[in-house]
Order: sequence, then structure tokens, then C-alpha cells
Amino acid sequence: MNLYLFDVDHTLEFAGGPVKLEQLARLKNQGHTIGICGNWAPFCLVVENWHQLVSVMNVGVPKDVFMRELKHWLARYDHFVMVGNDGDGVTISADRAAAEKAGWEFVLERDFKEGLA
Repeated sequence: MNLYLFDVDHTLEFAGGPVKLEQLARLKNQGHTIGICGNWAPFCLVVENWHQLVSVMNVGVPKDVFMRELKHWLARYDHFVMVGNDGDGVTISADRAAAEKAGWEFVLERDFKEGLA
């Protein structure tokens, strides 16, 4: 069983990214745990019954700190995976750096969408 965290902006389809919500639901149906580690407010506004899809959500804590704490307290998981982006060409995303700092696997959003991870 894996714990997957998803960034929102430029990662999830409704927020300008390639990853569809159906892909998150598929992971959950396979028995994995899903979380949000990013711009949570639009996620909650856009995703109907969001609380049935995600089990953890980062609100106001630096990403690397949140991931490090999850890995410590939820050590029963086989893998810890952060799906995010490297920025939008204008801003630089801290997703990869945060995941690496916390000891999580990082998967680029477009690779995840294509099933390469």
C-alpha cells in the first residue's frame, strides 16, 4: 500500500495540469491512500465529496515538513510518492525539492498522467 500526495496547481487537470481526478480515484480503489499537498482551497471547492477521495491534506505547513511528518507517523506504507510539477515556466515549483528533502519519491505530473510511474 502506498501513500500518494498530489500537488494541485499545474498538476491536477482542473488546475491547469494533466492529472485527472479519475486517476486519483483509481489509486484509492486499488487500496492506496491519497492526499493533497498543495493549494487545497480550490480542490475543496471544485471536487465534490473531496473528503471521500483524500485522507490527508496539507493546510499551511511547508510541504517538506508535512511529508516528513507523514512518513514518520505513517511508516506502515510501502512507498511514499509525491506527484507534482517543476513549475509553469514562470514560477519555480518546490515540489521536487520538498519530496527529496522529506525522503519521498517524486513523480513529475506528466509522467504520472502517461502511466510512466
